[in-house]
Amino acid sequence: MAERPTAAELSEMTVNQRLYALGLLSKWEDAASAHEKPEMIAVLCEAAFTPEQAEWIATTVLADPEKYGY
Repeated sequence: MAERPTAAELSEMTVNQRLYALGLLSKWEDAASAHEKPEMIAVLCEAAFTPEQAEWIATTVLADPEKYGY
């Protein structure tokens, strides 16, 4: 398994890139598809987003899920 990206590398990635690089993409997609906001936030926090960032991202996705493929 590849090494975990550094904080600097993560900060340069999009949300999806970060989730993929950390092996969290399928977990995120399951939570987003089910519209499970608390789980979405938990996954995003695992991906090194702050709780505030995670809340904003989850809220944004759930405000228009079709736009994001959910």
